[in-house]
Amino acid sequence: MDTTKRIESKRMKLGFSENQIAETIGKSLDSYCDIDWHADELCKAVSLGRIKQLSQILGLELFELLALQCPFSNE
Repeated sequence: MDTTKRIESKRMKLGFSENQIAETIGKSLDSYCDIDWHADELCKAVSLGRIKQLSQILGLELFELLALQCPFSNE
């Protein structure tokens, strides 16, 4: 599952609206929707602090949110 689908799926499963997440991480609704819709937006236009906030809100590990393999484990 790609990052945008992972974010959208988890957000919907938790019952959060796009607007609620946007407000919580301090982004405009338009900026958040770019994250939700464009795969490269999260890594290109969002600070690491906001990515970390998003991962915490969604209950995902940072590596899981970014679809990265942890170099220190086999996960």
